[in-house]
Amino acid sequence: MKKKIYGLCMGFVAVFLLVCGQTKAVSAEQLTEKVELTEEERYDPKYYRPFGKTDGTEGIDATGAAEVNGKTFEETVAEQLRLHAELIDVSGFKMSSDAVHTDYFRTLFSNAELFFVDSAYSAYTNGRYVTGIVPQYNMSASVAEEALQVVDAAAEEALDMVSDDMEDYEKALAIHDWLAVYCEYDYEHYLANNVPAVSHTAYGALAQKVAVCDGYSKAYQYIMQNKLGISCLVVSSDSISHAWNLIEIGGQYYHVDVTWDDPTWDVIGRVTHNNFLLSDTGITKTGHSGWDEYEKASDTTFDSITWGKSDGSIIYDEGYWYYINQSTGELIKTDDILNGADTVLYTIDPKSWKADNAGSYYLGAFSYLQKYEDMLIFNEAKKITKYDLTMQTPGTLYIPSTAELPEDTDTAVYNICGFKVAEDMLCYAIQPNPYLEQSQSSYIHKTDVIEKITPDLPDELPELSGIAGKPLSSIILPEFYTWADPTVKMTQTGQMTYMAYYCPDKKVYKSVVVNLTVKVDCVEHEWNDGMITVQPTCSKEGEKTCSCIYCGVTTVLPVAVTDHQNIGMRNVTTPTCVTAGYSGDMYCIDCQALIRKGTVVPPTGHVWAYEGILTEATATEGGTASYICVNCGEHKIVATAAMGAPEKGTLFYDDDLIYAVTVPGTSGGMVSVVKSTGSQTKTVVIPDAITVDGITYKVSAISAKAFKNHKKIRKIVIGTNVTSIGKDAFNGCKKLKNITIRSSKVKSVGKNAIKNIKKNARIYCPKKKLRAYKKLFNSKSGFKKTMKITK
Repeated sequence: MKKKIYGLCMGFVAVFLLVCGQTKAVSAEQLTEKVELTEEERYDPKYYRPFGKTDGTEGIDATGAAEVNGKTFEETVAEQLRLHAELIDVSGFKMSSDAVHTDYFRTLFSNAELFFVDSAYSAYTNGRYVTGIVPQYNMSASVAEEALQVVDAAAEEALDMVSDDMEDYEKALAIHDWLAVYCEYDYEHYLANNVPAVSHTAYGALAQKVAVCDGYSKAYQYIMQNKLGISCLVVSSDSISHAWNLIEIGGQYYHVDVTWDDPTWDVIGRVTHNNFLLSDTGITKTGHSGWDEYEKASDTTFDSITWGKSDGSIIYDEGYWYYINQSTGELIKTDDILNGADTVLYTIDPKSWKADNAGSYYLGAFSYLQKYEDMLIFNEAKKITKYDLTMQTPGTLYIPSTAELPEDTDTAVYNICGFKVAEDMLCYAIQPNPYLEQSQSSYIHKTDVIEKITPDLPDELPELSGIAGKPLSSIILPEFYTWADPTVKMTQTGQMTYMAYYCPDKKVYKSVVVNLTVKVDCVEHEWNDGMITVQPTCSKEGEKTCSCIYCGVTTVLPVAVTDHQNIGMRNVTTPTCVTAGYSGDMYCIDCQALIRKGTVVPPTGHVWAYEGILTEATATEGGTASYICVNCGEHKIVATAAMGAPEKGTLFYDDDLIYAVTVPGTSGGMVSVVKSTGSQTKTVVIPDAITVDGITYKVSAISAKAFKNHKKIRKIVIGTNVTSIGKDAFNGCKKLKNITIRSSKVKSVGKNAIKNIKKNARIYCPKKKLRAYKKLFNSKSGFKKTMKITK
């Protein structure tokens, strides 16, 4: 039996297409599962690319609308998020799920004030595009409003460092230094790989003063862009999992990375300037890579600026800049931070940070500068020093007491190695080593900048009134009073007492606790869920008795009709392959009302699955195959096409010989013998022709090396249609003694075709071809004088 060595998987493809070719109906609108930004995606540059600077692969689809009702996608979504919308209609934009996914997070990351929105949402889709977005919030609307006030208050602290007469790059420097000093990198959670979501926000950096890189970047953007009107973008790199800023000054963009200029672990008061106002080339040299270059930062003006060689804040006041040169310990005053003339106001001994009692010291001055009122304040190794800007004179402000020193002071040397002013307090770290690789918190001490006295309470406390359900912040307090916690809600009516602070002058007095009485009235009742007293029906309202959660007064409220809540189906008929069905009539189980008539469901149609071949197809004649319906079991017989003539090179095998098609066709085809598979065969007969799948092929050639090194062959008979014998065809057939050539058509015998066969071999050929074949079987073919060609 002749067999083909090709075409084995065609039946499987047909079955796959039959089974998988069905379609599934999709409902008109579906709510997707929650879509959440993963940690792996957090720093993907596409989420930080500003709108209008797309590379064409994200954002609004080619078929989508750029604006709807005069607003872009970003404007629409940001506006609704600020309103704490539960559902945002984006159907007019006709955007795909992927486009909405990208642009929703671009909106969050381009608007730092949206810190109250989680990096997750759900969406309604109609199968073609997204119709609505369901945001996820991490704060209620009222809490978010109060949180924004806290963020703005922190931003105002930073803006106290800025003056209207500053250049934009000077404003960028002042905010950079403030943020690095007053925000601490969330290193503890970073090392534990569990950074909370808030540390990725501007709220974390400004309100809680703890953040990671994207929190720093959003906070810097919020102050520079929202408060100072200086264009400031957030850029990111997926490859280094990091975010920083790109700021525009004088029509040029520059890189600013506050995070990398704030040391970890945090050292209070310390801020470097190695990543401030750099070009693309400059920021690359500090280790940044992989950001999306939608804006080029080509200007290198600031790349070589040393910014006063200061590792602390650079302070601006009344037209002058002040900083401490950490190498020399000099307090410097200059009228131009870039090119001004320096005046030394005070010198700190840079060798005073002792390493041990033997006289060794740490190289440099670990002194950090702050401004408070009309004073510059900075730490030396053993004390806090002030410099009066009005009098232009230095003086000692504070010397830590012995009680503040660790118990092992006799054996170890301690220095002040960190310093800042926060909330009218001197904050300083007394530690043995300026380079501690751990949290500095256990070494930090605090004391008032100026020693304050306790004020006398006023004879009469203010009379206050409030509204139940509102926070204490809704009550405007008289001067000198502040609420201890302004977010506390007034939840009871009557004369209620709440804690507050009283301080007539923060510069002179301490804050003292006072309990203020508030007359709380219930202006708008807020009802509880109540108790149902009359059950509603499908057509009639019920009643429930509710109480105000603030004052306790009761009322009777209607309960909406149930609106046919218990639904049933009747007259449902399942369609078959050939008969129609019926979807069923919807009715109310409670009142038996018909809610909706059903519809005719068309027949499903047969779903055919391949069973097997009934009749094999040949090259010239078709066959048949059987299919079965997977639903009803009906069978059908399908005619299959003839396979057609195999292509050139197709292999067949018959008995111990393998053939290759050399001339294809259903008639007049030819094959060549390419190999023998019978390793033990002693006699080989090469036929005149072979028949495969109804097609007859003449055997017209013996390919090169077809029988090379066959160890057992003794005799070969070559059929009448062979015209050529390839090189090395019988080379190495050491036992081959008899070759009978029946063909009169041999035109060529290849090199070494009969080399290394029996020395006394005999070649028999047709009488009329004896002379011609003696010429073909020459010495090049391997013929030896001991061999003989005969008729």
